[in-house]
Amino acid sequence: MDKFKKIIPLMLVFIALLAFFSGQWLIAGICAIIAGSIWSVVGGKSFNDRNLYLKKIDVSGKMTIEGLYDKIKDMETPFGKPWIAHHEQWEGKVIVFGPGMFKDYVVISKKGKSLYFTDSTVLSHLKPYEHDMYRFDNVADISNMEVTAKRYCGFASYKMIAAVMLEDLMDLVEKVDKNGDYPVPESMDIYRLFHYDTSDGIVRDEQDNEYAICKAVYEPLKVTITDMDGNSLGTVDGDPDARSPKLARHWPVTIEGQDEGSFARLKGGADGYILKCSLGEFSARAFRAVRKGNLSCNYRITRNGETVAIYGANGQIEFSDGRTVQNNVICSFNDDYLTMYIIFSEFIMTLNKFIK
Repeated sequence: MDKFKKIIPLMLVFIALLAFFSGQWLIAGICAIIAGSIWSVVGGKSFNDRNLYLKKIDVSGKMTIEGLYDKIKDMETPFGKPWIAHHEQWEGKVIVFGPGMFKDYVVISKKGKSLYFTDSTVLSHLKPYEHDMYRFDNVADISNMEVTAKRYCGFASYKMIAAVMLEDLMDLVEKVDKNGDYPVPESMDIYRLFHYDTSDGIVRDEQDNEYAICKAVYEPLKVTITDMDGNSLGTVDGDPDARSPKLARHWPVTIEGQDEGSFARLKGGADGYILKCSLGEFSARAFRAVRKGNLSCNYRITRNGETVAIYGANGQIEFSDGRTVQNNVICSFNDDYLTMYIIFSEFIMTLNKFIK
């Protein structure tokens, strides 16, 4: 499948060149556009760049599934602690995290000198031992469930966190492989969900507790975050020297009335933003769209290099309750900086006006 992803765009480019030199410019243009579209979705120089839901790393010969499991077996995750099973697509034993209530699970398997990390929802592929059948008891039957904006955000958060877990598990396992005594954390990517949508802009948790109200305009750019009593929590203003918000280089930020510097774009052309302020150095860096959750705008938020939240959003969706809204999903690893996550999310979505 990975070779297929590389070959198809190259074949289309070849066909486009043949068509161009034979004077069939319309066909050449169509093939070039399709090739570009495919490459933008699945392209990348490395295996891991091309695959969102399947990753791999090469490990030393002494790393085994059983040995790795023994080191990480007590680590808690959003999908529970790991367990051992079989998987019909992989030989031998695999390590499984999950499944969660929306069928999401993560598998670590080994083939040759490589460990593979898979994010899946196909439960029929799992072959558990009899004593582990209870692990499927919490999977929800959503076939007849009414889809509301709140439920969608819960669903999307699991899809987003599973994709993030692949990256974080890879990083951890590489460190364990290089240093057998590397300390495995007690937990990984445990989060608390906060969400809001464009119907009222009110940030809520899963228990419907209300935390803030978001208001924004695009041009001139102005983002305002207030608490439920109307007191200012934070603002972001447009660059007064820019002809358009998208041409701006910096965006002044205040938090609870104090100037906290300005948002700036990440260097090197990366999709993201950075803010150096009294609370630390925060950055939001985009990662590939999580198609399973219909999320087209995803960012990993870090503070001083440590991930503190994951943010995702989608375009307008019509729900069964009759509303058509844009949803914003925040998976918070550290609630101390919730205001900062909200400011980042509303600023990014306002600047990326096309998604609204």
